Amino acid sequence: MRIAVIGAGAMGSLYAGFLTLAGQDVWVIDTKDTLATRLSETGVMIAEGNDSISLKIQATTCAAEVGPVDLVIILVKAPATKRALASLPPLLADHTVVLSLQNGIGHQELIRNAVGAKRTLVGTTSFGAAVIEPGYIRLSGRGTTLIGELDGTVTPRVTAIAEVFTQAGLHGLVSSDVQQAIWNKLLVNVGINALTALLAVPNGVLLERPELLSLMEKAVQEGQAVALASGVTTDPQIVERTKEIAFRTGANLSSMYQDIKGRRPTEIEMINGAIVAFGQANGVPTPVNQVLTHLVRAFAGKSQAVGILPLR
Repeated sequence: MRIAVIGAGAMGSLYAGFLTLAGQDVWVIDTKDTLATRLSETGVMIAEGNDSISLKIQATTCAAEVGPVDLVIILVKAPATKRALASLPPLLADHTVVLSLQNGIGHQELIRNAVGAKRTLVGTTSFGAAVIEPGYIRLSGRGTTLIGELDGTVTPRVTAIAEVFTQAGLHGLVSSDVQQAIWNKLLVNVGINALTALLAVPNGVLLERPELLSLMEKAVQEGQAVALASGVTTDPQIVERTKEIAFRTGANLSSMYQDIKGRRPTEIEMINGAIVAFGQANGVPTPVNQVLTHLVRAFAGKSQAVGILPLR
């Protein structure tokens, strides 16, 4: 399968590397010329535990250099989505499909508006990875790649793509209700990301203080109420699931914490901010998520995350 991965961050590099290793014809497209050049010259190194593997990958900043592909995987951060969509035309043939594996919600509407519903697939990934330095990725946790059609139909194309992911070690699964999966992941991120970013702490610290645990629970509960009002039924145990994930990934730094620390734009608008927006549209109050959203907006752009409380 000919595949273009848009975004050369942790997840984009991880997916491109694994798919290349499995024998797929993969190109990485990124806006940063220095990063694309480095990847095309030296490849990507993926570390897991005490092991690492170095892979040669094809990388460019120019989608026209790649040409039409079978599958486009969008793995950029939320603020870069519109720019990623602008690069799509040279990649599209009649049969090309575009798959978003991004965090948060709102991306599928942008993609559908750009390329049409028939080309659009959505999904989630529960793999964890972080950039140690450009071209050097640490895999912190393996999971699944769950994908589906917008209308929930299980089609031959989505089944074939899931099988490609599985063959690459990315554990592809097909969902007949991918919206529920997207919202479930969103609510976990709602509970963990903003709090850890604001406090500059690993995920597990949220379980150590009753005050922080209460905020995490309330943020997720607000999101669950918003999902229900929006017509989406989420996991009834999503609060406990969020705690479990915070415990299991206790030493990890959330992506939002890493973004603030690295002075990069955050995905707050597609996570806690999305809960606020959907809540306002459906008459559901979201005071905790509103405060978290305002605080992350205020902290974004600082040289590093600043702990509000002396947690260490």
